[in-house]
Amino acid sequence: MATTKYPPISPGTLVKTTQPNLNLRHQWTDEGWASKKSWVQGKVITHHDSHGLCYDVEHEDGTVGCYDPSEIEAVRETPDLAREERRREAEMVLHHDDSPCTARLNKNGYCPECKFVPDMQSTCFYYYCPACNIPLPSKSMTCTQCNHTFAKPGK
Repeated sequence: MATTKYPPISPGTLVKTTQPNLNLRHQWTDEGWASKKSWVQGKVITHHDSHGLCYDVEHEDGTVGCYDPSEIEAVRETPDLAREERRREAEMVLHHDDSPCTARLNKNGYCPECKFVPDMQSTCFYYYCPACNIPLPSKSMTCTQCNHTFAKPGK
C-alpha cells in the first residue's frame, strides 16, 4: 500500500502565494482573510486541519498569513526548518590565497589548481551564497544570481 505524506507541504518549505480563493471567503474570519498577501514568497510554519487543511505562512516581511492549499504553490522543499533558518547566513568557504592562485579548496583543504594542500597562512575564507554556491560581494553580501542578501556567519 502506498503512503502519502501528510501534510502535503512540510514546515520549512518555501512557497509562493497566489490570489486568495474568493470561493472560500465565507469560511474565513475578517482577520484571517486580511492576513493573506498575493504573489509573495514565504515559508510554511505549520498546518491546521480542524476545519479543512490550511497553512500558516511567514511572508518575507515577517508577517504571517493563513492559506488554503489552493492559494499557495511550493517553490522549494526544505526537509527541516533549522536548515532553512541557517540559509539566511552566508557560507564560509576556504580558498587558496597565494598569488596568483585563489582557487576554492575542497573539503580536505586540497587546491585543485596547484595540486597540493596549502598551509593555513596561505588560505582565506570567502563568503558564498548557500543557495547558488557562488561567491558573494563582501560589502553588500547580496547574491548576484538570486538577489538574496545574507548575514555574515555568527553576526
